[in-house]
Amino acid sequence: MEKKKYLTTGQFAKMCGTTKDTLFHYDREGILKPKLVSANGYRRYQAEQFFEFDLICVLKDAGSSLEDIRGYMSGYDAEHLLTILDEKTRDLENQQRRVAKRLQTIKHISKVTRSALVDNYGEISIEEHEMEYLLAEELELTKGQEISWDETALYMSRHFNHCEEAGVSTIFPVGGIIPLGHLQNGIFTESHFFSTIDHWRENSLIKPAGRYAVFIHKGSYDNLMAAMPHYLAEIRKRGLDINGPAYLYALLSYLASSLEENDVHKVAVKIE
Repeated sequence: MEKKKYLTTGQFAKMCGTTKDTLFHYDREGILKPKLVSANGYRRYQAEQFFEFDLICVLKDAGSSLEDIRGYMSGYDAEHLLTILDEKTRDLENQQRRVAKRLQTIKHISKVTRSALVDNYGEISIEEHEMEYLLAEELELTKGQEISWDETALYMSRHFNHCEEAGVSTIFPVGGIIPLGHLQNGIFTESHFFSTIDHWRENSLIKPAGRYAVFIHKGSYDNLMAAMPHYLAEIRKRGLDINGPAYLYALLSYLASSLEENDVHKVAVKIE
């Protein structure tokens, strides 16, 4: 035996940056066997097997199972390798898109959550808002009918599914629209649930640019609805004319707390 051409399991593991246990496992699985096994059971590897180990790592990192790798390593060729690599490229690109989408969602939720942690809850300010596109879910309710929590969950689930189908990556904050007619008649029920999107899509709604009376309310949804007459009265006391819907944004809800009294909503009421 030309010892200089062979490496012990420990030496080969060190060369590959792995452990002896991993090499033993790959041997048992039949995907990387030592070039020589002596009569006393000692395994010996050749240095060029490093490239086989490296290929196994590439295929494993790309999502191939050990069974798939074993099938390839038993009789691999260039055409077979290209087929596998093309398939894994598509898989990794899809994973990359999913990760990018999740990362964008997490960053957006973080931004929204920070915006809810203020010390001026209930104060009304006047703001200029740019136009927003809204991917909206219409609530099939008769005028003035209150929506139950079961119906809310059903419509939210339907809205989330529509967002997913439309490829919308940041559905939060989820919002609701109270139409002008409802506000004028003291009815505080929503006509739509929505998520803000970055461009026009079929069946989108538009939140128009303009002046809005804005306040952030901490408390349960029911508490917010009970306080709406007070907020609207305060807006009118300033001599402001309410000429459009109220847009409700859920900044903190089930995502941050199980206690409804810790919910935070931002409300923007269209004014002249």
